[in-house]
Amino acid sequence: ADRDMNIRMSLIIALGLVSEPKAKDELMTFLQDKDETIRGIAALSLAQSSLKNPVKTPTNKVIADNLLKSLQNCKREGVGLTLLALGIMGEERVKPELKRIMEDRRKSDIVRGAVIITYGLLKDKDAVPLLTEMFKKRPEDPLLAPYILMALGMIGDERAIGAIQPVWDKVDKNISAMAYTNMAVALTMLGKRNEVVAQIVKHTTKEY
Repeated sequence: ADRDMNIRMSLIIALGLVSEPKAKDELMTFLQDKDETIRGIAALSLAQSSLKNPVKTPTNKVIADNLLKSLQNCKREGVGLTLLALGIMGEERVKPELKRIMEDRRKSDIVRGAVIITYGLLKDKDAVPLLTEMFKKRPEDPLLAPYILMALGMIGDERAIGAIQPVWDKVDKNISAMAYTNMAVALTMLGKRNEVVAQIVKHTTKEY
């Protein structure tokens, strides 16, 4: 009940590390908090708690049910954090919501980024065509491109190589440092480690 938001956030994170079922019950109450960030942090802590103690009560399904329900009261920060929590839990029932958000042009890139990483956490191969098409259209996007690359690497579908490799081969100053790093990581995760190392060596001998 402390009014200091930083204290409340710290308490929520701590509760996520506690093994007692009562800690999960307390975290559930924070999903109804008036502050959206608090609700989102509570969602992540619940996901962490459920993974650490899957046999404890409430069960993962009860937690996931509550997280899915809490999405209805979230806007930006809360939506992103709650989606990530559901992705961490491997909750595939969130997929229709992910699709709805991606089709809504009013949604911010921050929320879209959370959706993209959630696709990665779920290892959703059905999302690969969408993500590769987005990357082809926006390889220089400083925010979304790194998220897309990381998600494609996490999913591990080799179809992504055809979209990433041409950009990697012709990388220049227009590509952000984060996107460059994530391209290397994604291609490595997709089985192109030796090629990535060789290309990095070439890149270090050039001036961009």
